[in-house]
Amino acid sequence: MILRYLIYNYLKYITIFLFLFLITVWISQIIRLIEFGLNYESFYKVINLTVLALPSYIINVSHLIILFGAFFFSYKLNSSSEIIILRQYLNKNNLRNYLILTNIFMLLIIILNSEFISQKLYNKYKQKEVELRSNFNIQVDGSKKELRLNDQFIIFFDEFDENRFINPITIIYSENLIVKSKIAKLSYQNDKINLEFLDGTRVSSDNKEKSMTNFKNFNFYIENLVDKTVLPDKESYSVIELISQKDQKLYSSGHNKIINYLLLIVLFTGIHRIVLSLSNKNSKKFKNIKILIVYIIFVFTISSLSKYLLLAKINLVSFYCIGAILLTLFKISIHKIYDLK
Repeated sequence: MILRYLIYNYLKYITIFLFLFLITVWISQIIRLIEFGLNYESFYKVINLTVLALPSYIINVSHLIILFGAFFFSYKLNSSSEIIILRQYLNKNNLRNYLILTNIFMLLIIILNSEFISQKLYNKYKQKEVELRSNFNIQVDGSKKELRLNDQFIIFFDEFDENRFINPITIIYSENLIVKSKIAKLSYQNDKINLEFLDGTRVSSDNKEKSMTNFKNFNFYIENLVDKTVLPDKESYSVIELISQKDQKLYSSGHNKIINYLLLIVLFTGIHRIVLSLSNKNSKKFKNIKILIVYIIFVFTISSLSKYLLLAKINLVSFYCIGAILLTLFKISIHKIYDLK
């Protein structure tokens, strides 16, 4: 019963931090897709789409999530003196062994997610994202009184209502045209955007033709140039597939991913020391959590730099020697800062 309580709360704190991180990423991805010009009517599709990408982010931040979860759980145990009670009723080695088994289980889940689940979901995400972006609708902010679409055209207007521009003046860059009309309608046909102008005048300043023409109806079509090609990236491959790639960026990402896994293993073999450590008024153990966080960030930074050195084709043995030194120092840091006396 006590062991169940210990494991449950340990996993609870890790889950809370994981949830907070994924919610933050989820919202940022939704905003990013909407800013591409997706119709707000597709908002439900955007929400479902971004969920598919979330598992691919876990491996990159799992170290910090586990560290934060373990620290706050340890803080709770010490602040309420629960850790003293646990140590009175259960052998210290038993507590450690159960936490290590729990960590092994979490490590297997993270690897399973990173090597299999997230890949399949991420590939679906990339495919659906391209499909969704290729069917985008232009978002018009009526308060700005103008609409610019890259280097295609710009429209100045008095009002905008139900895809209708009132008294628009339009500059179409590609055709060297200035179009003034009473109304302009915005519509979508297959892979094209259609601007239909009603009752107006168009002025051409093209080198081949300079003219001014009155019209009742004038249509201008713009092709949707969104690239529909789905290009796989490092999240689309397992670590074995990455280190087998001829592309140097993917190849180096594969070895960097191996270092991430090794860092996780080192962290998991020492995390029980953080959870089960005792604190007192004269101790600085809890303050030293900042040292571990900074060190993990440092390891990521050096690992990333080493990854780019791999792009310059440095010796692979040197890459792993750097990684081994950093991981060893990290392991020593945990043992120095936290003890189980």
